[in-house]
Amino acid sequence: PVTISPQFFTFSRLSFEVISQLSFVSIAFLAIWLAFHQQTNSKITKTLKLIICGLFIGISTYTYSTASLLSAMLIASVLVIYFDKKNWLNFLALIISYMAALIPYTFFSLNNPGALTSRFHEISFIYEAIPLVEKVKIFLNNYFSNWSLDFLILHGDRNLRHSTGVGGMVFISVFVLFILGR
Repeated sequence: PVTISPQFFTFSRLSFEVISQLSFVSIAFLAIWLAFHQQTNSKITKTLKLIICGLFIGISTYTYSTASLLSAMLIASVLVIYFDKKNWLNFLALIISYMAALIPYTFFSLNNPGALTSRFHEISFIYEAIPLVEKVKIFLNNYFSNWSLDFLILHGDRNLRHSTGVGGMVFISVFVLFILGR
């Protein structure tokens, strides 16, 4: 279904960098699975797989603006889910390789203060002088509108960079299969 979903088709046809995030995160998940669920792991092999995982999670940071937050959350999740005191060197290797991949990102951020967050400041309502209750209401309205049948099935995103302009964000056939559990 992903290959025929309108949102992935649109992103790939317009060459948005976000489409590459899926590849990097998929490789990182494969490395996580191989490191923790494959029975024939030597300590060196497991460490190497976690180094690869850290590098790919770090590289995924460059794929899209929100990837920096998602990458950090993924590293934290791996540490929480798989942490074991006897494997602390493996986790150290994971963290060091992740941080090594972020060296250019860090230098850019230090040399260009605010460049990485300027777009967020432009489009966010967080910095507007409105009460917190109103901000929460705006967030919840936006969040739930993206899960409405009108958005998902009928009309989709009004910004044609993010949708096909025909129907919703999900084809009706994919939605029916989802409901049926196929």
